[in-house]
Formats: sequence, structure tokens, C-alpha cells
Amino acid sequence: MPAFNTMVTGTDLGWDSGRGADITSAHVRPAADAARPAIPPDPAVPRRTTVLLVNPDESMENFSLSPNGQVWHQRVSKSQGPRHASPHNTGLAVSLFNVARLPNGCRLVVGARGLSLLYCCETAPGSSQWEPAREALLKPLRGTRFILKILVQHHQEQLMVGVMTQRTSDMGFELLELWDGSWQQDRLVFCGAPTRATSTRENLWLPVLAREMPNIERYGPVYRRRQDP
Repeated sequence: MPAFNTMVTGTDLGWDSGRGADITSAHVRPAADAARPAIPPDPAVPRRTTVLLVNPDESMENFSLSPNGQVWHQRVSKSQGPRHASPHNTGLAVSLFNVARLPNGCRLVVGARGLSLLYCCETAPGSSQWEPAREALLKPLRGTRFILKILVQHHQEQLMVGVMTQRTSDMGFELLELWDGSWQQDRLVFCGAPTRATSTRENLWLPVLAREMPNIERYGPVYRRRQDP
């Protein structure tokens, strides 16, 4: 059983939901090796170790990375002081992750291992039992080094997932690119190309980017880390 870090580094996700109308690819494949220990993360990638969800009844759910890189789920009740339920292994081995609640009430964990994007969800709302991990079809551009951040939000009754990747251009510039995805029926689906800065799709992510990644700025059609004056 892993030791859990109780510091909250994630975001309390509201129940505001959205549809990615321009998301067309529906290919996913099983991640048969998702339970193996995660590869060592790139030191440049901030490692999100704990995400805390707060439910309408004020109970909390703690998702944490164990020392071998597996995501564990644990319920915490505040009704009579903090009480921790037994933790459950989601079976997902990643180096960074985020968590959201699907419209049907099931929890979804989305994580990155290298340039692979893996996800798993509960078999039923509140079951704490997890389906086998699957891999979403995400095809980063040439020169992409790693997945930097996984963002989640709800908009117009659909869960949206954004993935920020970091790429070294042919000229040697470090560029950030946002990939736009959504949960469609029973799977996580992404666009075939990154969402360009100043586009209509980017407008849906601006509040999340401002909150989760305040140190980035637009740089032409992509993003970069903000330059200190």
C-alpha cells in the first residue's frame, strides 16, 4: 500500500460540462502494459503527484502516484472528521496525470507515459473498480519531447481534455502545443492536429490555461514559457 501525500496539487473540478465539435478521430487501442512501472519522468516536466476531487456531499477523493508510478484512488470522508477508506490501485502507471468525473458519474484518470496518453475509468459510478487502461490516439508533431500538462474541464455537458506538449522546432526553439480532446460515448478522442493559439477552440481553454499554466504566453500560432522582463 503506498504512502499518500496529502498536499493538494490538483484542481477541484466543477460540474460545468462541453463538446468538441471538430474532434473526429475515434481510434483507441488497449494499453496492455499500463500496469508496469512508469518510465523515469523528464526532469523538465512538473510531476503532479496528487489530485483531490471534492464531491457535492463534501466528501473527497484522493488520487496519488505511488513510488513506482502507479495511480491509487482513496476516498476521504469529512462527515465526522477525516476518515480514509482503503486505497484502490487504478492500474495506470504514468509520470503525470489528471482526474475528472464523467457525465455518468464514473471517475476518469488520464495520464502520460513518455509521449503515450493513457486513461482508465471506473466500471460503475462509485465502484472503485477500474477498467483496463487504454491508450488514446495522440500523434504529436516531429520534435515533440514530452507531454507537459494534462488539463480537464466540463463544457456544455461533455468532458474535455487538453494536452500540452513541448516540442523542439527545427530551428531549436522550445514550443508548446495544445491538443484538444473530449470524451465521446465510451472513449477519449483527440483532434489530429494541435489547437492553434487565437483560434475559436482555444477560447474554450483560455480560463483553464490562465489558472493551470499562468507562466505561458502565445507565441505565433503556438505557446512558449513567458519570458522574464
